[in-house]
Amino acid sequence: MMLHIQQTRIVIIFAVMIVMLYPVKAERPMFTDDPNVSPYRVLTLELGNHFEILRSAERPAQFINWFDVNLVYGFARNYEVSVHIPAGILVYESHAPKRSEFGSDDLSIGVKRVWRAVDDRWGAGIEGGFSFPVESPPVLGSGKEGYWLNTMADVATGRWIIRTALGFMSPFDTTDDGYVMAGLAARTDFHPVYFGSIELFTEAPVSTTNEEFPLNAMIGGGFGVFNKAILDLGLLFGLTNSTVFPGLGVHAGITVEI
Repeated sequence: MMLHIQQTRIVIIFAVMIVMLYPVKAERPMFTDDPNVSPYRVLTLELGNHFEILRSAERPAQFINWFDVNLVYGFARNYEVSVHIPAGILVYESHAPKRSEFGSDDLSIGVKRVWRAVDDRWGAGIEGGFSFPVESPPVLGSGKEGYWLNTMADVATGRWIIRTALGFMSPFDTTDDGYVMAGLAARTDFHPVYFGSIELFTEAPVSTTNEEFPLNAMIGGGFGVFNKAILDLGLLFGLTNSTVFPGLGVHAGITVEI
């Protein structure tokens, strides 16, 4: 169960956007990551909070509320390094021995490299990194060191930006507990300061299961509140009866260049 709960944090990561210029021009990645990075020598602070309703298969765990801190630094042109520090409160049903439990998820460190066209009409990128358990025994994390590798691309067409991503994540000791990640997303600007987004994505276990193939959707948007800062909101919907993702989630976050 804890492995499945850990994966939900990656799904709701829709809330993560990189502010590059104001008005809003680039968004931090949803589950389907984008080939953009933090500007050179700029540190970006991302704060997020999201609440998830867990599926019946997770009982007695009923709800979880995640708190996310993400530090992203552009250490070279077209390169960034990120450190992600998540924590959460797990709420159980009223008849459970514990009503709630607080814990940290796995700490993760990643490096991304992107290539952008001169006219910014298309881009491609690759990101890899490692995750490390913070607690032993873990409340929310996997309790194992692991790695991930993600590829991504986008193309601008009219007022829309279409993006796709394909990746893999696994603990070091075995790929049987790994996940294949894939997503397709679209984003459009309603106004120089406002944008909306929608996506379909999956995080499919490598090992064979008897559950439905996991498929989810997210819809949301964001807006600039002051120079080089964005607020973002979003909703997550589970489209299949999978224990990998929650049935419903809601997120609010802010991103600020320091």
